[in-house]
Amino acid sequence: MTEDLRLPRFRLPFRRSSGRQPGAPGRGPQVLTDFEGGGVGAVSLLAPDHLRFDAAAEESPRPLWFYFCIAGAQAPAVRCDLRNADQCLGPRRGWRTARPVFSPDGKTWERVLQTEYVEHTQDAGYFSFVVPVVGPRTYVAYCYPYGGAELEQLLLRIPQAGEVSGVLCQSPEGRPVPYLRLGEPQAYRSVWIIARQHAGETPASYTAEGVLELLAGLEPASLPSLHDTAYYVVPMVDVDGVRHGRYGKDRPPVDYNRDWRPHPSRPEVAALIGAMRQAHVRQPIRLVLDLHAPHHGDASCYLFGAGTEIDATRARRQARFLTYLAAAGPETIGFRPTDLRSDAPPPASARSYLQQAFQTLVLTVEMSYHLAQSGRYLTSADYVCFGRALARAADRCLLDEPEPR
Repeated sequence: MTEDLRLPRFRLPFRRSSGRQPGAPGRGPQVLTDFEGGGVGAVSLLAPDHLRFDAAAEESPRPLWFYFCIAGAQAPAVRCDLRNADQCLGPRRGWRTARPVFSPDGKTWERVLQTEYVEHTQDAGYFSFVVPVVGPRTYVAYCYPYGGAELEQLLLRIPQAGEVSGVLCQSPEGRPVPYLRLGEPQAYRSVWIIARQHAGETPASYTAEGVLELLAGLEPASLPSLHDTAYYVVPMVDVDGVRHGRYGKDRPPVDYNRDWRPHPSRPEVAALIGAMRQAHVRQPIRLVLDLHAPHHGDASCYLFGAGTEIDATRARRQARFLTYLAAAGPETIGFRPTDLRSDAPPPASARSYLQQAFQTLVLTVEMSYHLAQSGRYLTSADYVCFGRALARAADRCLLDEPEPR
């Protein structure tokens, strides 16, 4: 881990790229991606109010993420057809509950209301949705975007960020991979929260924002465990992927969440492992939360637990955490203590590696892109609230444990 840096020196250098502008000027709307996180595959303009597009794979075997801008549309609404919906990650039936988002400025977002999965044949179809035209530019995304600019704004709101923000490493393209340490520097234990190993899983960043808000005291409620616990938060692992609008899952040379091994290929994972090992010597790791989002077929928010070969101590801690999370979680999500999947962790995943390396509880948190258990469609504020609930549940679990003698 590199030396802590003061916030004025900490910047994420995201530059604008040249956007795709298919179609002839003056013959209808254009589709642009000249902004951070923008990404789309081939686009066809069928009519002034109808376009078809592909989600860009960006080297992932199955795509999912898209984010583009419709500029110059004269119609009140534009129908958008996702042609390669069947090639995207997730089952065909899952598209029936998916609702992308739209915005007039790339900052304030709403869910689209009209969607359908159109079957051509028993084995093929596409996902279609109607986007209201809300200004000279209408931004469209698979889910609420969250990039380096949003992260910088969050860090500026954290009073002590200038003292505790640092850089784990530089990404392959030279961008800093940030981390924050909050709580007691001389604590006898630690908790780690990791987000955005997969660049397109934007709900993870909103959830991490909720965690940070509570840890940094931006919310009135305080966490007693901050007096004896160090909380480490890595809010954006794949900063290059976020910049380029990649989905990122299973992207070569190896998926970030399949590179947790003694000699990782990804410098970000190598730096994370090194930092965690260094911290563990001084402050044994009691809990790791790895924040993700699943696919459109998972209409719920749930956790992957420690698997079947969990020892009694971790089993009790896991059960307590689920109970506390259900009590603290927002009604819009409707999380229950039974929303746990105990599948064996994939080889070389963070859950697999960290459980073995530190003999601690590692939970993978999956935040639905669209629909929740409650039957409501999620907003970015719901993800933030769930992040606060994660922090409260961790705090309650730590308070249940006796201090070392």
